[in-house]
Amino acid sequence: MAVLIKIRRDSSGNWAAYNPVLALGEPAYITDLNQFCIGDGSTPFGALPKFKALEQIDLTPYALTADMLTAIQGASDVLQGQVTAHQASIDAISAQQLADNAHLGNIDSQLSGLHTFETSTSNWINTFDAQLIAHGGQLAGHDASLNNFQVNMNAVISRLDLHDVDISALQSQVSLLQGATLGEIDGGGAAG
Repeated sequence: MAVLIKIRRDSSGNWAAYNPVLALGEPAYITDLNQFCIGDGSTPFGALPKFKALEQIDLTPYALTADMLTAIQGASDVLQGQVTAHQASIDAISAQQLADNAHLGNIDSQLSGLHTFETSTSNWINTFDAQLIAHGGQLAGHDASLNNFQVNMNAVISRLDLHDVDISALQSQVSLLQGATLGEIDGGGAAG
């Protein structure tokens, strides 16, 4: 069984004559004016604000005119132009980002090349250091050989100095012998 709900209703004359106080939230309908009001629990009916039914509300002031539609279309065109400009900016930024990413890729490649060069240079320096160390060892060996050679040369020089002394002594003896022999020859010849 369907339940039928009815609100209080009457003509404007009867409402004005009776002028009841509607309960808080209680609706009332004025049948001959097609209006509504809602009670607040303290204000008499005649002092409550009245509301027209929707079909009686004049919407003409809210209707769009041709000028309003033209203005709206113009504003829409301006907004569309701004959207297009912003999209172009976004596209330019995206293109710049792609170019920047490519540039970063080139920089990464160059850094990788520099790292390879650095590694090669470091390896070359390490090899050169090892060769210097090896040559240093060889030089130390040569220094030792030179020291031995110098010691040997000093010994030879000392021997030569001794031989010089011996030679000087021999030369003195030879000179004495020559002198003695010449004297004997001279003396013997004079005596003979």
